[in-house]
Amino acid sequence: MPTPKFAIASPVHCSLYDAEAVALNKHDLLRFIAMGTRRGVTGLPADVTRLLPAFGLAAYAAAKTLSVYAAESFRLRMHPWFDRWVLKQLQPGDHIISSYGYANECFKWVRQHGGKTFLDDSGRGTPSLEMPLSAHAPPPLPTVGGHDGAR
Repeated sequence: MPTPKFAIASPVHCSLYDAEAVALNKHDLLRFIAMGTRRGVTGLPADVTRLLPAFGLAAYAAAKTLSVYAAESFRLRMHPWFDRWVLKQLQPGDHIISSYGYANECFKWVRQHGGKTFLDDSGRGTPSLEMPLSAHAPPPLPTVGGHDGAR
């Protein structure tokens, strides 16, 4: 079994995830950072960067053509696509860092294959180790389109 490393799943650029990725890579603990963008993180080599520019393009197109409400609902419904894409790149024993709803199936797979899951709620508190998603209070935002709670 390969040495367990961390995967970070973030469909958008987030300075918090970028900093975590750079720090983990410095200690050779980063397997990859997966982002739904066309540009990687400054300071990270290409071999640890996974990009899905079509994801960002679809979100951008929705934002430019739909109402704010409909575009946000569309973006939230794209998360399973991102989740499946990241899942294909994980290795048994890997650990994962992500946030609400971005990588639910990845979290399940990582736990089933001996890894640890870290739910990083991006500034709403501290990262949580091995907490089921249902144990976290939902973010203090109104639901969008009524679909975000369906996952």
